[in-house]
Amino acid sequence: MHDEYKYILLKFAASNIVTNEKLRDCNEDIFKIQEIYSQSSEITENIIFCPILFFASHIEQILKLDNIYIEFDKYSKIPTKIVLNDLILFTQFRMNNLHLTILYLRNYDKFKSSFNTKAYYSQYYELIHSKYEKSKLSNDELSSLFYIEYGYWNKIHLKYIHPLQYICSYPEYINNPENDILKIMFQFNNDKKMKIIFDPYVYIASNIEQLLYLVEDEVYIPNPNNEVRIYKQYIRDGFSKKLKVNTFDSYDYLANNPKEIKLIMTEDSQVYWDVYRLSQRNISLNFIKNYKKCKTNMFDAAKFVEENVSNYDINFNKKLSIETAPMFFVLNYVKFKKLRYHMSNRYRLGVFFSQRIKDSLRTLPLSITKCFYTVPI
Repeated sequence: MHDEYKYILLKFAASNIVTNEKLRDCNEDIFKIQEIYSQSSEITENIIFCPILFFASHIEQILKLDNIYIEFDKYSKIPTKIVLNDLILFTQFRMNNLHLTILYLRNYDKFKSSFNTKAYYSQYYELIHSKYEKSKLSNDELSSLFYIEYGYWNKIHLKYIHPLQYICSYPEYINNPENDILKIMFQFNNDKKMKIIFDPYVYIASNIEQLLYLVEDEVYIPNPNNEVRIYKQYIRDGFSKKLKVNTFDSYDYLANNPKEIKLIMTEDSQVYWDVYRLSQRNISLNFIKNYKKCKTNMFDAAKFVEENVSNYDINFNKKLSIETAPMFFVLNYVKFKKLRYHMSNRYRLGVFFSQRIKDSLRTLPLSITKCFYTVPI
């Protein structure tokens, strides 16, 4: 039997096993499932089980099952393999839909809760779309997939949303009571007003000269208490002054200060060259901390384009230009060790001395340079 057809039958069983006693008696007998499937009306509507959502909803519970085996690569926090008995649930940083469906059929009575995809998307849509830029999956499926393949392992979990942050995201609610805001926020049914688009530190970075005073005396940032102060400042003053909330050019900043990329990537003295750590929030926090000593106009966009426009690896989508050069530089700095080496002082020192030697040889008298050649016998 074709695996894809087998998968459809198993999804049908998983979608209806709770309400259909006959399916519970089938276990994993594909022929019996197929017989029930053939007699079912409105078949397509009955296949609603989503293995991605199932895994996201119960990932911690699954990882605590008996006989679970998890294998990690030393360079990543994300496992390379998750195996349970005869089921390969996760391999090569990707989930196995078929085997997860079988896992559910074997243990459906243990799994009750559901992952809140809309809430997760509202908080992490920037990272989700940067990881799955070309995907055709729905936002709900992408949220679940991101959590499984990246978010859970990097401790990117659902967090509470301060009502003032929601108001800053949608200032038309400035005069609404806090309880009303919570009700609006937790409906998650208005796609146009679901995303939490206001981040206090991106706001500061976008208006650094006017707003630096809000964080200047902070010993540690981020600070939840000070974030509330920033929300209040925007509601009270920033909105009426039409201050921008998200105009900080993070790629331009990092292109001019590439050493900061490594600092953003470092956790517990371990460097993870992980491009998804370069969120707008993380870069803004780094920029605020280094604002008074950060460099500008150091990155030569024209030179970078000239050197790399024909490089298929770096110019991966053929959109490298003067305007996009900072973004291409940063993304490839994370991706390629060779580019990081070319930006190091060691490499530049080597190039400097190599050039000096060439210049010195050019200035030597012809009679002396002849001494460097071997006379043929």
